[in-house]
Amino acid sequence: MQALLLRFLETGEIHPVGSESIAANVNVRVIAATNRDLQALVSSGQFREDLLYRIKVVHLHVPSLRDRVEDLPLLIDHLVKRVGRPIRFTDAAMSLLLAHPWPGNVRELHNVVEQVSWTADGDLIDVSSLPAALHSSTPQPAPGRERRRQPADELLTALVEGRLSFWGDVYPRFLRRDLTRHDLRELVRRGLEQVGGNYRALVPLLGMNGDDYKRFLNFLSAHECGLPRYRTARAAMESEGPRRRVAE
Repeated sequence: MQALLLRFLETGEIHPVGSESIAANVNVRVIAATNRDLQALVSSGQFREDLLYRIKVVHLHVPSLRDRVEDLPLLIDHLVKRVGRPIRFTDAAMSLLLAHPWPGNVRELHNVVEQVSWTADGDLIDVSSLPAALHSSTPQPAPGRERRRQPADELLTALVEGRLSFWGDVYPRFLRRDLTRHDLRELVRRGLEQVGGNYRALVPLLGMNGDDYKRFLNFLSAHECGLPRYRTARAAMESEGPRRRVAE
């Protein structure tokens, strides 16, 4: 299937199913979406690298809903219009919606809006009208820097002590979206602080082999989790050191 898709992207030719006629040329724009890590699939041989570069021309990363709760009011307004019933949420109900982690992302939000629009007695939706799953979810603290420090600190400690490994534990959790890009950046930031901004020294600190250096950098680059400014500033300090000593 990947070979057929690659050929189509390269030549613009299609073969209608069941047709014995020659190939037809089409002029279309292809939009592809996935929640999988295609770069990791390429590394494991499950996805063709040439196909990846054919479809990854303009790449747009859409964060999970839990990482952009500020978009919830606008998304809810949009979904309410799609449902067709002019429902409104009380402040208490909206607070509960903002606190929910939304593991099902926008599909789950759409389901909630559609459900309450059919089951609520009135157009004003209060906490009691929301699904039971929202009441049972653990309230999340308000978004902020402090909320992200604890996961990164715990991960770094476990990695340094050898209780976790990056590829065996952190990497799968990131793919399952149990960890966000912010969590990963904070993990990298704290690790770099311990090794003086040296990415090569960060690799063994996080429980990886030295051979994983390029793979680790490629992974950070692919998911925009690196800290180039931190590294650049450190390199500038190191390069200025000898000149300062000469001047002195």
